[in-house]
Amino acid sequence: MYHKLTPNIHLSTIAQNTNYWRWVIKYWLFACLGFVSHSAVCYAQDTTARASSLPHLSFKWSPTSLIEPKPYMQVAIEHKLVNNLYVNYELGITPNLSLDGVTYKDSYGARLRFDVRWYLDTKRDKSTFAHFFIAPEVFGKYEQWSREQWVTRNGGAYAELTDVKYKKYVYGGNILMGVKLTPKNSFITVDILGGLGFKAKDITQNLPLNTDIWTFNEFFNFNIPGIYPNAVFGVKVGYRVK
Repeated sequence: MYHKLTPNIHLSTIAQNTNYWRWVIKYWLFACLGFVSHSAVCYAQDTTARASSLPHLSFKWSPTSLIEPKPYMQVAIEHKLVNNLYVNYELGITPNLSLDGVTYKDSYGARLRFDVRWYLDTKRDKSTFAHFFIAPEVFGKYEQWSREQWVTRNGGAYAELTDVKYKKYVYGGNILMGVKLTPKNSFITVDILGGLGFKAKDITQNLPLNTDIWTFNEFFNFNIPGIYPNAVFGVKVGYRVK
């Protein structure tokens, strides 16, 4: 059935955002509590004095990935190759946050990040607390979702509400600079990093033939294919294995 177009601002995104932030806060609190508790127990059981040197192997979690426009549960592994050269692998997933089906449905995503880090503290001083590094990074991301949207026909004279499915592919690279903090006598490490680079987006949608999406209520559209500059910032909390 077709309808004459009449201006109408939908408020369903408010309900979607409320559901989204409830999930983010709940996951963040549980993750922090579990991580801190586990680290405290392990530290209490190990009386060996630990220096502030770089760990050879560490597992990490990214709390800042939870406050992105689409939150990700992201973990990483970093290990030493030779001397000051380390590699860092990251995997992130985002679940279907639209449990109530208000705006988005079947929303899933996954991303991979890989960087090679060169730490600048070549003297290998075991008392050093802050270890600065520079790293080239490559990344890729896949997301899919569907949502009900008004699509127009006949030059915009009529519209129908239909379920539009999206698939989004993002890939690119950055140059990162950052610092790893390694407190003495602690299993915990903290990475603080930022960088600049580029990213390419490719987005597909299953629109019926000879139709267009009516975007009267979308003030910001981040789903436009193309190549864009990219800026990144992140904080990663790590657990020293060895």
